Amino acid sequence: MGRISLLAGGGLDTPGHFLKALALGADAVYIGTAAVMALVAQQIPKVTLSEPSTQLVLYTGRMKDKFDIDLGTASLVNFLGVSMMEIESVMYAIGKPAVADLDRKDLCCLDPWLARALDVAYAGVTPDEQETYYHYPNIAPWRQAEQAQVSSQKYLEEVLIPPLNQESSACLPGPTFHLTQYL
Repeated sequence: MGRISLLAGGGLDTPGHFLKALALGADAVYIGTAAVMALVAQQIPKVTLSEPSTQLVLYTGRMKDKFDIDLGTASLVNFLGVSMMEIESVMYAIGKPAVADLDRKDLCCLDPWLARALDVAYAGVTPDEQETYYHYPNIAPWRQAEQAQVSSQKYLEEVLIPPLNQESSACLPGPTFHLTQYL
């Protein structure tokens, strides 16, 4: 039986996005929009305010004659080079020798429901508390506050904020979920 390769794309703009897709199981990522935006980044002033910058690189674009191929190529090469350096930095920070070694265990998520759906760690609790967090009282913690008749401000300060301030995981910035290495 043949093997199927999974390619991820769409909305992947940063090296963090690329790594997250690879950690979730993609074999490769494609970066169409990010590459096009890098290609035209230094040439945006050449288009008028009413024209999208992509008019510089479209075959049928009205501004294609103003596009400097050498400058666009240099911008794209720079974007790819900086992306690779960031990927190398992240890999070094989490102690993985190769991108192929990334997996779900290297991720954490700021949203408990998304963490559960993706089968990754929730960043709001320690690694030891991951399994017990999803039991009923923790899934609906506001009900605990209602039952105890705790003010919302006190609940926020004593129940929600401390887990977020714990030094149990080192999450790297990015939208939705983050690469992490538990200490």
